Amino acid sequence: MVRMTRGLGTASLAVALSIATASSARPKKAPVDTAQAAPPPEAQQRFQRALDLYEEGNLDAARTELQRAYEIAPNWRLLFNLGQVTYELHDYPAALAAFEKYLSEGGAKVPDARRTQVESDIQKLKARVARLDVASDVAKADVFVDDVAVGTTPFASPLVVSAGRRKITVAKNGYATVTRYVDLAGGDSSQVNVEMNDARPSQPAPPAAPPAPDSSRASIATPAADTHVAPPPPHEGSRMPGVLWGGWALTGSLAIAAGVTGTLAYNSSRELADLRDQRGASRADLDRKAGEVRDLALVTDLVGGAAVLAGGITLVATLLRSSPPSPEGASVRIVPSIGRVDIAGSF
Repeated sequence: MVRMTRGLGTASLAVALSIATASSARPKKAPVDTAQAAPPPEAQQRFQRALDLYEEGNLDAARTELQRAYEIAPNWRLLFNLGQVTYELHDYPAALAAFEKYLSEGGAKVPDARRTQVESDIQKLKARVARLDVASDVAKADVFVDDVAVGTTPFASPLVVSAGRRKITVAKNGYATVTRYVDLAGGDSSQVNVEMNDARPSQPAPPAAPPAPDSSRASIATPAADTHVAPPPPHEGSRMPGVLWGGWALTGSLAIAAGVTGTLAYNSSRELADLRDQRGASRADLDRKAGEVRDLALVTDLVGGAAVLAGGITLVATLLRSSPPSPEGASVRIVPSIGRVDIAGSF
């Protein structure tokens, strides 16, 4: 693996650009063109920063700094370092382009040993890349390879991509984005045709015009399209809530109590009659028995009246629940009274 030298100074970029430590298959030092003019200070700083990042293992940032240094000072010697970094990043198309440009721009200035080394790397890289022709029936569509923008259609020449499975995405405003996956081996040449017009999103059909009203039919008001119409409440005539069940239970209990006290009052009245027929009955016994009969009769009346009242209220509530709602303006009032139930209504 090629490693850049950290000990290079920033004062002479022309010297630094031509020096790199190498593996056994590559020379350790290349001849230096000392007549090269000193590049701008920013380019030297970025190159030195690239060296530091490379030694730290941050290859992606080192590549960016080398690219920026080349933009500031387009020195062909930088292309060798850029090719080495992209090679290690497995960005084979970028490494191939950097090495080929290095030999092209360097020309006769490239030392023979370095040229031999770079030509060998180029042959290896060509076995790791493939050529892909992306065509579309829509011009100026954006093309992405593995989510990285590579240009717009049509392309003047096939794209150079790394071997393996590649994700090809073609997109343009007004068209549905099309994605294709293609498997490429080293040295392959393939083509991907994308029909963007077939992928155009369908336009929704315009809403149909409402039918003309028929004057011979009665006009029926219909709710607007965005008006929320509440569903009618479910009919619960067959289901009785707990309040009504409680009303009927109370009515039954009061009726039973009234029956018991009525029976006791009747028996006491018979005993009072028998006591009056007996000779020697004292006034105190007669008064006591008469008071007992009177009390039982009063309790019977009260409990019986309560039973009638509860039964009447529960009956009306049951009838109102099972009946359809009364028309607007109708009302029913329940007026309880002692011993009876009055129902008043206004319509």
